[in-house]
Amino acid sequence: MVWEYVNEYGFFGNSVLQYIYFVVTILAALFIAKVVFKMFKGAVRRATKKTKTQLDDIIVDSIEEPIVFAIAIIGIYFALNFLTIPESILGVLNKILMVLVYIDVTWLFARTAGQVINKLLSPLVHKSQPELGEHFTYLLNRLIKITIWVVGVVFIISNLGYNVSTLIAGLGIGGVAIAFAVKDILSNMFGGVTVITDMPFKVGDRIRIEGIDGNVTEIGLRSTKIKSLDGTQYIVPNSKVTSTIIENVSREKARKVKMTIGLEYDTSNKKLDEAKDIIRDIVKKNKATEDKSLVYFTNFGDSALEILVIYYIKDLKKILSTKDEINMQIKERFEKKKINMAFPTHTVYVKE
Repeated sequence: MVWEYVNEYGFFGNSVLQYIYFVVTILAALFIAKVVFKMFKGAVRRATKKTKTQLDDIIVDSIEEPIVFAIAIIGIYFALNFLTIPESILGVLNKILMVLVYIDVTWLFARTAGQVINKLLSPLVHKSQPELGEHFTYLLNRLIKITIWVVGVVFIISNLGYNVSTLIAGLGIGGVAIAFAVKDILSNMFGGVTVITDMPFKVGDRIRIEGIDGNVTEIGLRSTKIKSLDGTQYIVPNSKVTSTIIENVSREKARKVKMTIGLEYDTSNKKLDEAKDIIRDIVKKNKATEDKSLVYFTNFGDSALEILVIYYIKDLKKILSTKDEINMQIKERFEKKKINMAFPTHTVYVKE
């Protein structure tokens, strides 16, 4: 009696029994999908780790989630067969299922490409070009995945019966805006590839660009992130990075220091030579500087005899402390030797 009632009465042209079959089929598909997923996470992964080849790891990592999604799609497809659905609605549902299948296949291709790059190409690049490896494979991975998804979306639109070229052309001003947006995106993407391949800087380098002075924290597909010395984060489009002058401060072998020391005009030649020797000796003995300096009496200034001093600091982490140390020693030794540094003065002669 109950069975006849369930089988006879229902809603929207379907009996209760049909709805039960529909729900049970979907639940069964989800249960199977969960079991398969746990198998991949457990037994299958443990088995692939025991092999020496990377091929099985690539296959497992590529298909484990798309195959679960595929099982769910198959479950929905068989579940719909238990219902009596109008042709118009059934056509829409079939198109939705078709789109889901295309998305799953595109996802599978994108994951496979990513796994091939990460597990096969990345170790080779790291071995030959350690500094290039990480960022190059990251950008290549992103670029290929974006390309695969773009092709997938175009394929889906095309199979839904739309002409992609006509669709873009029909957008008019919107199509032009999209073209410009795509142009900027591609410009930044290829700029990122250029940054990685040319290596004008790497993550951690201190650079100066467009008035920004800071350390590179991330090199992305579209932009480069820089943390300034005062803690502000700047996001610079890669197209800008490749079209402007970059100063890589981190690649300095030594920082050049140039200064002028003025002595009083009544300083004797002997004291002047002594002052130059003192400066050379201080620079030479400092552990943070290179063993060379240029110290010459170069100019009769308005109020001082000017000594040009040029030296190089090789320890770039101690630039300020080294300059401070050298300046203090010069002042201290000049005071001991009674060598007086000048300050701006004016001598007025009165003619009687």
